[in-house]
Amino acid sequence: MTARKRFLTDFPKAVADDAAAIFIGAGVSVGAGYPSWRELLREIGEELGVQSSDVLDLAALAQWSIRKAAGKTRILTVIREQIGDEKPIPIPLEVIARLPIRNVWTTNYDRLIERAFSAIGRPIDVISGDKDLAIRSRPGAARLFKMHGSIERLDDIVISTDDYELYRRNRGAFLPLLQAHMTSFSMLFVGLSLTDPNVRHVLSMIRESFSTSPPEHFAIVRPPHHDDYASKEEFESRLIQHKLWADDLSRYGLQVVEIDDYAEVPELLRDVERRVARNR
Repeated sequence: MTARKRFLTDFPKAVADDAAAIFIGAGVSVGAGYPSWRELLREIGEELGVQSSDVLDLAALAQWSIRKAAGKTRILTVIREQIGDEKPIPIPLEVIARLPIRNVWTTNYDRLIERAFSAIGRPIDVISGDKDLAIRSRPGAARLFKMHGSIERLDDIVISTDDYELYRRNRGAFLPLLQAHMTSFSMLFVGLSLTDPNVRHVLSMIRESFSTSPPEHFAIVRPPHHDDYASKEEFESRLIQHKLWADDLSRYGLQVVEIDDYAEVPELLRDVERRVARNR
């Protein structure tokens, strides 16, 4: 059975059984019109005399800016300017908001997910800091775990090397919850990107919770295309990296569901929605 068929067979059953969760990556926000990490930090890089496209460790680039500016004010201003406005809600999030999933995880700062739930009148409780975890959920509300912070509380976001290295100290309460969900729920990852530094951080935490017989987890990913790159050589290099990365995701218990184009994601999720309705 192919990964796609297995996904469309097993994940809807998990959703119908209230045994599923979902993780929203940066690709969903980029699809809505928000900048990628590299685009977000381009202006910061130029101020430091480097090109963000040439820097592999983008968290380090943020750290350099913070050290040079003697604080986060400059980088937080850039983030507020580029992410503060409200973009149209992408179709995948509209479908996800309708699915009977009660636990949603993300490393994105924007408010797209909250707005998607609000648009259909579905309550969702936002957890963007350790203190929020102590607040009792409203009856019937889904929970959104913004494990790297939110645009509404920029002073508390995770963006620099220090933030990642001190995550356990400053945001450690998220870890046992993520591990519990990874060991008890089937989790779907949407919008994962090889170049997103948040992904490496999340996967490292997932690895800690990996058990000998975890639930099935799935990741919808799109391989690089010729049109994405200026040269054949760069495309071929990126494609090789993607294949190695996709294969490596199995170490974290993730089955890769490959798509040819991001336009397939809404219909794939609608198919899940239809199958969930039949199962229920």
